[in-house]
Amino acid sequence: MLRAYVLAGGLGTRLRSRLGILPKVLAPFGDRTFLDVQLDWLAACGVNEAILALGVRAEPVIARVRTRAAEAIPKVSWTVDPVPLGTGGALALAARDERRSFLAINGDTLAELDLVALLDLHEASGAWVTLACYRVGDASAGGWVEMDDEGRVSAFREKAGGGKAWVSGGVCLCEPEVLAEIPKGRPSSLETDVLPALLAAGRPVRALRCRGRFYDIGTPEGLERAEREWRPGERGVQGGP
Repeated sequence: MLRAYVLAGGLGTRLRSRLGILPKVLAPFGDRTFLDVQLDWLAACGVNEAILALGVRAEPVIARVRTRAAEAIPKVSWTVDPVPLGTGGALALAARDERRSFLAINGDTLAELDLVALLDLHEASGAWVTLACYRVGDASAGGWVEMDDEGRVSAFREKAGGGKAWVSGGVCLCEPEVLAEIPKGRPSSLETDVLPALLAAGRPVRALRCRGRFYDIGTPEGLERAEREWRPGERGVQGGP
């Protein structure tokens, strides 16, 4: 019974030219919405409950969820940030009563993911957080993950000048203890604030090197690539430390 928290409260400003005020998770994706495809992906990965952490413009997302069949998997519920809280603050609010290991998923992510491999590494290593990481040819758009051969994460860095690197795919498996480390009631970023703070405090963070692709639809180019390449039911098959 694995629960996923989908961090879907972002403003989607980089997609404004294409979506207007439409929430990013409702971006048209073929003849469906990105949210529909992402929920199907989570079901294919083995997730049977998803909680959407929503923010501004939550109403149309909630309306879309309410059109799902009552028996659809995953079962979906939601929380709404009273003020913009960022991915860290939104997770702390949505998962405040969590007592088990859980997934935190960026609301603009699709990835080829071997969830069993992620769970196995997480449990064997005793990590507080285990990230699904992917090899990219150009890491200039964001930070990269520094890790040893066993997947022990030592730093999150900016890749000066781009180049090949392992980057977070927007999927991480967390222990509930992580939630106590997130400042309550104020904005924070899971990737740029919370995870580096965990490392600084000596908390164990691991990374699974995943073989496959991941998609970030946060830009028009990323959304177009995902629409072009993603196949229904795709979830990836291999990974290793």
